[in-house]
This record gives sequence, C-alpha cells and structure tokens, in this order.
Amino acid sequence: MLHIQLQQDAIEVKIDALEACEPTPLTSADVSAGAITLSTAGNYCLAGDITANITISTANVMLNLNKRELTGTITISSTFTSNIIIRNGFIKAPVVLVSSPPAAISVSGPLGGEAPLVIEDVSIFCDLTGMDGEGRSGIFVPAQNPAFCNVCFVLIRNCCIEVGNSDDSTSEPIGKTGGHGILLIGAKDVVIDSCIIESGFGQIASSSSSTGGDGGNGISVEADSSHVVITNCTITTGKGGNATNTSSTGGNGGNGISVEQNPSQVAITDCLILETGVGGDGIGGGSGGGNGGHGVFIGSGASDIFVRRCTIQNTGAGGAGAPPGDGGKAIDDDVAVPPNYSQIFSNFAHNIDNATKFDLQAAGEAGILTPNPPTGPMVNPFANVYSS
Repeated sequence: MLHIQLQQDAIEVKIDALEACEPTPLTSADVSAGAITLSTAGNYCLAGDITANITISTANVMLNLNKRELTGTITISSTFTSNIIIRNGFIKAPVVLVSSPPAAISVSGPLGGEAPLVIEDVSIFCDLTGMDGEGRSGIFVPAQNPAFCNVCFVLIRNCCIEVGNSDDSTSEPIGKTGGHGILLIGAKDVVIDSCIIESGFGQIASSSSSTGGDGGNGISVEADSSHVVITNCTITTGKGGNATNTSSTGGNGGNGISVEQNPSQVAITDCLILETGVGGDGIGGGSGGGNGGHGVFIGSGASDIFVRRCTIQNTGAGGAGAPPGDGGKAIDDDVAVPPNYSQIFSNFAHNIDNATKFDLQAAGEAGILTPNPPTGPMVNPFANVYSS
C-alpha cells in the first residue's frame, strides 16, 4: 500500500495549490432548470444555501461547499476526473421518484486522468426513495478507465453519511435494497478514512411469494475493486425489509463492511462496527426470516483481504420465520482457497447474535472467548477475541 501513501501525500500539495486561488461564488442565480454545470476548470464556492443538482464536467475543479447546504446531488461526468476536490459542507439529497436514484455524490462513468478525486469534510443526508425504488447511496465510485487512467486515486475522508431507505413497500417479487453509505464497483486505489456512516433500510415485501429488500451496507466493495484501504470508520447499518403477505421471506440486515464478488488487496483497519441491521420477518410456512447483518462479510471470490484491530458489536438478530434467520456474525469470511486466504488478526467482538463469532476461511469458529473483565493468561496478541 506504499504507493497509496505516496499518492495521498501528493494530494495535499494539489489541494494547497487550488486553495491559493480566489473562488468563483455560486448563487441561486447560477441555477438553470434546477442544475448547475461546472464546465470550466477553477475554484468554486457556494455563496449561500442552494437547491440544485451540480454536474462537474471538466478536470481541475475544487468545489468548496463553504459550510453551506446543497439540496440536490453532485455528479462527476468528466472523462478525465483529474484534480477534482469536493469539500467542507452539507448535502441533502431529497426525496426522489425513480427506481434507481443516483448517489448524493457519484461518478457517472469510468474514472480517468492522472490525478486524484478527493471528497472530504462533507456531511451527507439522503432522504427516502419513492416510486418503488432503491435507497439512495451516499457516495458511488466506479471502475477506472484504463485508456485514460494511469495513476488515478480516490480519497474519501472525514465524511458523515446517513443514507436513504428504500420505498416503503413493493408488489415486486424482490424488494429493493436500502442505500449503501459508500459503494465501490470495480474501483481501484481508494482510501476511506475517518467516516461515520449509517445505511438505509430494506423494502417491505407487500405481495405474496416475495422477498423483503436487504438493508444497505455501510461500505460495499464490489466487483474487481482493488487497492482499497478502509480505516477509522464508525458504521451502523439498516434492517432488512419485513414480509407483510403470505409465503413471503424477510430481507437480510445490512453488513457493516461487505467485500463481495472478486475484490483483491483490501485492507480494513481500526474500524468500529457499532450495530448491524436485523433480518426482516417472513410470513407463512416455508418462508424464512432474513439474516442479521455481519460486521464484516468477505465473499468466497475475494483474495488478499486484510482485517485488523476492528471492534464489532451488536450484530443484528435474524428475522422471525419458518425457519428463522441467522444472527449476524462479527466476521464472516467465506474465502476457502489457500492462496487467497484472508488475513484477519487482532479483532474484538461483543454482543454478537450468532453462536459463531469469527467464521474464518469458511471453517467455523476461529475466535477465542475472553472473560469480562479479562483474567488468566495472556492471549496471543494476533488472536480474534470475543466476550459474548
């Protein structure tokens, strides 16, 4: 991860250079048809609270929210996302009547360019979604564009993110998921540092023979994302959607940090998973309850995942049903291929709603029970321990 640290040092120099320029103020007079487009490089600043969707369509842009509130979203649509910095204010993403709403801050296409994307000191609140839609996520980062991106880098730090619940109920066979705090799909060279995240609730299943939506994950690392560092984050996740009609299954609670599909080289350190969502209740014979959310979930296709010095507590209970759902584990690591084994050391768990606390290498309990207060001989400092 040394190259990530070097890139992070270079970001500080670029931020200082942009801040030295006088900003261009943005006011309500700049809003046209509910939108502002920043198509010229420069330093921009909100002069007051604004209701608009902002699109950044060029490189070399600093957008200083200036401790003001933007009611709307920010979309980065430039092919060359070089030197784009968003910082220092509040974003309220309003109620939206679409099935797949954009994140409060999103990159709309593959990342490209030779320099970083930085999102820092931003508070995000996403309202609920209507029109039978998914919950709105806080920040979305896609894959880099290999044709244009040689040294891309993404830094997300010091953000407070409360994301959207899905629409109240659905007549569709599968309910929509709650919003994720931060969603990475194929992203590379990303650092997420010192963020506080609360994810959204899954959708209620209102028709027969359906499934409630899953709660959103705090941070979801998906597809072939790689070189990702997640550190010093505090996370709470949403509950799974209940079933309200016959022969219907509850949704799963959201995971604190979820590493799914085939990511590689992901490091998770010094995070607090404060609480994960409970599973939704099922109704009718053969309709199970949803599972409670895990603190950290690592899918079987992942490789070289590192988890150390995290505290996981209060995982969600499984929902009622026939059968009932399973409670969430502290860490559920499904990687069972020796060359790809995860490296999971020195984590602590408390109040875990599953008999298995640390399920590592898909082989069952690998944690050590410690009394509270701790007594007896010293435990291996690299062991994963739990008190209940």
